[in-house]
Amino acid sequence: MTPYKLIADSDAIYLDTCALVKIDAKEESGSPFTRALVYLSTVPVFSSFVGFGEFFSVIGKKKFQALAGAEGFLFCCRQLMIDFDMGKIQRAEPVGSKFEFITLADKLLPQHGHLGGGDVWHLMAALNLQSQVTKTTFVSFEPPLVQAALSEGLQAVNGAGLSAAGLLGLLKLLNKYIGQ
Repeated sequence: MTPYKLIADSDAIYLDTCALVKIDAKEESGSPFTRALVYLSTVPVFSSFVGFGEFFSVIGKKKFQALAGAEGFLFCCRQLMIDFDMGKIQRAEPVGSKFEFITLADKLLPQHGHLGGGDVWHLMAALNLQSQVTKTTFVSFEPPLVQAALSEGLQAVNGAGLSAAGLLGLLKLLNKYIGQ
């Protein structure tokens, strides 16, 4: 199954932080694809509030601000908060039970702890979402994180190289395009 088909056939999409950065950070590759996924698809999009801290860390770097300027930085921060408030991106978090949370963390950290705590958190959140919405697809632009998601039984797609046009064409065919 193609990445486009996997995404379009999903009942939920989980975006990690690197995908969140690519929504409005126009200097980031993947922006048109990620914007199409969030704004033009009827497939619900989810992420975690942990992504906020990581998001601000990424776009707060001098390299990004040198490209986007202070206005671009402020716009990206504002837009992400509005997207959550409007429900364009919905919140998905790891399990609420302390025991289940620790049990899952203890299982994932030995295998995926090298990715970093934020990435393990995103895996935990996506796994919890998948327990509620079976056809959940994890979208990231980080190949090691995509591999980790796949190894944990998640449907996962590397967004690198995917185009908005390729996604929108299939969304239109499946009546999952907002413009219809």
